[in-house]
Amino acid sequence: MIAAGDVVAAKKPAPDIYHYALERLGLAPTGCVAFEDSENGLRASLAAEITTVVTVNDYTRNHDFRGAALVLEDLSEVDLAALGALLAAPRPAPRRSSGSGRSSR
Repeated sequence: MIAAGDVVAAKKPAPDIYHYALERLGLAPTGCVAFEDSENGLRASLAAEITTVVTVNDYTRNHDFRGAALVLEDLSEVDLAALGALLAAPRPAPRRSSGSGRSSR
């Protein structure tokens, strides 16, 4: 399935695209890992309560990636066993901050 921004009304950092994909696939956020490369993408995935791995790039290297489960230089650093451990680990309930619009874990 391809889920692109043109199928939902609100773009990232809104979680709409993640909610759309989860619903279409019949998946719970707790069983998924999102891969993102920007702060807006991370904010969207965290708002959808999905564990998120960030890969940085030259444009997003200085973005705020607080809340990401892992921040990597590139996808070659992805370890499938580590991803499985992330999904198996208990996660705290997401905290909603007022005012800043940021989600944190």
